[in-house]
Amino acid sequence: MATRPINRFTVQEASNLLIYEDYFFEDMTYATDTFSFTAANITSSQPAKKIVLYEGDGATVEDDDTFTIKLNGETATNKSIIITGLNLPFTIEGILMTSLVVTVPDGDTTSSDSLSILSFH
Repeated sequence: MATRPINRFTVQEASNLLIYEDYFFEDMTYATDTFSFTAANITSSQPAKKIVLYEGDGATVEDDDTFTIKLNGETATNKSIIITGLNLPFTIEGILMTSLVVTVPDGDTTSSDSLSILSFH
């Protein structure tokens, strides 16, 4: 009789497959034109396999709000992802993400807006 369950995966298999063991929700509220947010639950010891950015609950992200996304500690401008409020919800998957920084360099906010991040690990 087998002693190992069928759904048991090695570390490499779990990293490569779309297997999510956990998820985290974070909400960032920005009321100024310049804002930077670092996701606390995406770390090298707990990498994310997929993230979804979307409008926060009850808030309206303006269409002309620009978000700059930097993954895995990259600081080079040519390696960042730039999206606007029109692109939400926005999903990134297919790589292991060890850090996530979202900046709003030109929010043009008239009121407090909210962006939510859902990360799957």
